Amino acid sequence: MSFENYYNELKESKNNMSYWLPKVEDCGIKTPLTKIFNVPQNVVEQFVCVDSRKTQQEAFDTIYNWVKEEVIPNLPFELTSLCFIKNGAFSNKFDFKTCASAGNVLDITKSLIEINYVSLMHDTGGMTEFAIRERIHYNHATTPCIYNGMPLQNEYRIFYDFDNKKPLYIVNYWDWDYCYESISREYTDKIIYEHTYPKLKEHYENNKDKVMQFVHEHMQNVQGLDGIWSVDILEDMDNEYWLIDMAEGHRSAYWNPDKVKECTE
Repeated sequence: MSFENYYNELKESKNNMSYWLPKVEDCGIKTPLTKIFNVPQNVVEQFVCVDSRKTQQEAFDTIYNWVKEEVIPNLPFELTSLCFIKNGAFSNKFDFKTCASAGNVLDITKSLIEINYVSLMHDTGGMTEFAIRERIHYNHATTPCIYNGMPLQNEYRIFYDFDNKKPLYIVNYWDWDYCYESISREYTDKIIYEHTYPKLKEHYENNKDKVMQFVHEHMQNVQGLDGIWSVDILEDMDNEYWLIDMAEGHRSAYWNPDKVKECTE
């Protein structure tokens, strides 16, 4: 496959934020202020085709100059300070310092390089665009953090069937069986997660039905999406809900074909 074909294939993915966000941003659920940039083919090549120290420097310079000339002048003022960065389909939030940026040329460039490097390793796609997003506020004094700075807040993942306009099932994003082993690779994160999880679980159990109904009320009128998608809802310190991410269901963690079958029969 030529690089041009590879680029076009990545660009056409439904999991890119530019595909799904415009379809849901007016559904009534809060979304972070977001500016999406299309990354031209010659810049995407720099994330992929680096094989020596010389070409690494050339790649860095190309990306840096593009950010300086095309991104910074088009950033909304609200996103020129501390912000959140992801490519079209991947954020690398499990190393949160790489997706938290001060909104300047150097920080954005370094974040993009690191995010897309990990994205390539895991074949997540998304490199033909990236988003700079508003950071959702949290209480720094009371909210513990893992993954090098990621606030450990209540999050819900709902699998929603847009063909039949109904939610299928909901999961706690921080489910113990799924998360414990990976979080425990870093000892401090392990301690924080073990201490925080009982509160997260209790809150999830008390609110999951309400959250699923909330998503259904707002998603049932969305047009332009089909099939089953995962819908990620973050609950902030004021107990308000934010739609922070979406993806095709079968590409998402917690995808369960047996559960889907059970819920659709």
